[in-house]
Amino acid sequence: MHDLDLTPYNLQRPEKLEWLFPKVQSEEEMLQAIISKSLRAFLRKSDILIEQVGVTWEHKVVSLQEYLDWLSYYTEKMEAQNYSVFATKNWYNEKISDGFKIEGIFLYKRSILIGSTIISVNKDQSVATAHFRASDSIDLFHEDNASIGALIDFLFLRTMYRNGYKKLSSGRARNAAGVLNKLGYIDYKLRFGFSPTLIVGIPNASSVPLSENGTVLFFGLQENKLVMVGCRKNGSEAHFESQRFATDKIKFVLLEH
Repeated sequence: MHDLDLTPYNLQRPEKLEWLFPKVQSEEEMLQAIISKSLRAFLRKSDILIEQVGVTWEHKVVSLQEYLDWLSYYTEKMEAQNYSVFATKNWYNEKISDGFKIEGIFLYKRSILIGSTIISVNKDQSVATAHFRASDSIDLFHEDNASIGALIDFLFLRTMYRNGYKKLSSGRARNAAGVLNKLGYIDYKLRFGFSPTLIVGIPNASSVPLSENGTVLFFGLQENKLVMVGCRKNGSEAHFESQRFATDKIKFVLLEH
């Protein structure tokens, strides 16, 4: 793996981005903001489907001890799927010190935890952020694009909206898919309707790490505008599916080196 200098392409790469859901005025508008039609169809009838498969869920305030107990579940699931472990023992107290309350959404089947997300909320700022998500690798539904992870994300959005929060965030992520995180991560976020957003105070890099085959997908700053950049070697047939989500606001740029 090596880095590609972005200076000749008039690009900079924010090292991290925050994924925000559009502000909506109703739950129907929330569903319509989800880009994927099949995902939207699954989530529209999710309440019926989870009852059919015997899944229950709860949203509650999470104590420090409950967070530490959950941390073992999260770590186990992340390591089993070869994902990075970002949640730490100190995270809870750090967020409380910053003025946030910690809540969670937990899914169960036969009283056994099968999925979860840990959330920080700040009523004064009207912001709710889903920081960490962990779930079992099991197939419960037969719908297209149906998954426990998507269900958890939807329950987070709907619950926080119903509780009056205006800014709904899916958290922060490193900005180099295919190297620092998976290409499917960006594709999923965009299909769900989340938008990458600049974070105040996060530095911009003048280079981007490349995978062994010379590809990477990231969001870059070009002329002070955020663009989606697919990077590949000259002559490569590598294709970036996420380019189908390009808009007038965030265009897709193919960079060959």
